[in-house]
Amino acid sequence: MGSVSEATIFREGAFHFRVEGDLTFSTARSLLAQSQELFNPSQGISIDLSHTKRTDSAGLALLLEWMKCAQDHGASLEVSGMPQALIAIAGLCNLEDLLLTVTKTP
Repeated sequence: MGSVSEATIFREGAFHFRVEGDLTFSTARSLLAQSQELFNPSQGISIDLSHTKRTDSAGLALLLEWMKCAQDHGASLEVSGMPQALIAIAGLCNLEDLLLTVTKTP
């Protein structure tokens, strides 16, 4: 039997957040609920994903939801530490260029 994966969003500043744990099917719903409580979509949002461990297509769906929420409110979204696995999944879905619009490069 596999272990239950966990993920948490931490506030690092007024509009800056850090995600730790997995971006997977088993954590996406919880992360979405956490983000709805923490994020103020009328402000620009910065999310650091460099502390994530695993990701799958649900992680990509979650990121797309965050992008849509920011766009719907006329806010900017900036993502740093984008996991290579997430970029690869986006590439398979022909969404890599879309991810590049929010990816902060070092």
